[in-house]
Amino acid sequence: MPPVGIVVDNPRRDLEGAVLLASALARRGRPAILVPLYAQGADIPLLGLEGVVLNYLRLNNAALARSYKRLGMRLFVMDTEGGVLSAEGADAPANWAAWLASSGLGELADRYFCWGNEVADAFRAAMPDKDFHVTGCPRYDLCDPAFRNYFEYPVRDFVLVNTNFSALNPSLQRRADDEKRAFASAGFSSAYVDRLLGDIKISFDRFRATIASMAKALPNRHFVLRPHPFENPEIYRTQYAGIPNISVRAEGSVFHAVANAACIVHLNCGTAVESALMGRVPINLSFLSTAIQDAHTPLPAELSLNVRSEEEAIAVIEKLIARAGEPPEVAARLERAREVIRPWFGTVDGHAAQRVAEGIIRTLANNPAAPQRSLATAVRMSHARPSTGQLAFGALSVGAGSHWAGRLRGVLQPARRGKDFTARDVEGILSRLQTVDVRFGDVTCGQAQNPWSRLPLASVRVDPGTPG
Repeated sequence: MPPVGIVVDNPRRDLEGAVLLASALARRGRPAILVPLYAQGADIPLLGLEGVVLNYLRLNNAALARSYKRLGMRLFVMDTEGGVLSAEGADAPANWAAWLASSGLGELADRYFCWGNEVADAFRAAMPDKDFHVTGCPRYDLCDPAFRNYFEYPVRDFVLVNTNFSALNPSLQRRADDEKRAFASAGFSSAYVDRLLGDIKISFDRFRATIASMAKALPNRHFVLRPHPFENPEIYRTQYAGIPNISVRAEGSVFHAVANAACIVHLNCGTAVESALMGRVPINLSFLSTAIQDAHTPLPAELSLNVRSEEEAIAVIEKLIARAGEPPEVAARLERAREVIRPWFGTVDGHAAQRVAEGIIRTLANNPAAPQRSLATAVRMSHARPSTGQLAFGALSVGAGSHWAGRLRGVLQPARRGKDFTARDVEGILSRLQTVDVRFGDVTCGQAQNPWSRLPLASVRVDPGTPG
């Protein structure tokens, strides 16, 4: 049976959810292949996939999507960022849906999986002839209490500081106007972007200074600062090098850190959702925010204790860590969190991966594909007009295997290593998942191979069958 590909954007954030989805497919008899973001253009044309689950559908991956369609694959979209949205602007559900419809990109998707009804209803209104299926997001399955024994972290009962400044502090090297172009490709006006980024810059500087001041005021409390998966952690390591009770830890997914933290401090960060769902109190430093930032991502503040000063933040942290005299609104915030989150994130019940898998299998059963493999498309990295660099990497990926080509790229471009993963990483996740449910042992994984040369690809197969 032809496999289904799953594009993995950022392994730190997305790999666990992708493994849950791949396992759900494999346990239903459908092989799955986890494809690193930067290897997809070379690997997907070689793999004979009946379907591909894209991590989003925007202008910057439209050429790839069209290439996969030309090779006969069914396209599914499962946005990796689809729950924390703007109240206005291009990311508001109605505006996002209208843009997707007018751009024509919506026609490429055979089925679109939405986290919750807010986005699905907007998409259905804009594109009534398309299939939008509400499933929840697979990575949020980990928030269900059934997974409480899954998480590992080296410390406990600390103050977790989650940052959200990838627009100003990106993990990949960018020119000054690259971020503006990224916002523009998502449909935001240049005036809006200039105003938003200007305010974020001021908040970024004040946020870093505030965390330093709070840590010094609480010398007996351990602060763990976790940068956003798309951020460069070095600016934090440099700034906090002389503060002994602050450690910067960028490894792993946020779920492991949240599960072991006493409380979470942030500024308009989407991890307020994970925190609230996992019973940890998110504290939003709202005094550092501005009106445009509040409107751009309103949900995190709605779920959080919004403190009005550094002094108030310190007092709340002390109470939460001491587990005595908690502010009375804490229990109420956590109690209503699931209902506030539900329209945007769907039902968080540990079964989103299963719902997505069932939707994929049902679509393929009703509308089977006839996928083709193409060496020429792989060399072109699935672009009609590839750049010289894309051609060089595509040729190297086909000639030496994208696994080794990716290793070489990681030497030449160290910032891109964070997008890579191996079968060993997937095997480690599956092993931990077996502590939750032994049925995760009913699948096996291994490095995918070029079907012609048998050289290892960067992608990882997840197959039905018990490991030997």
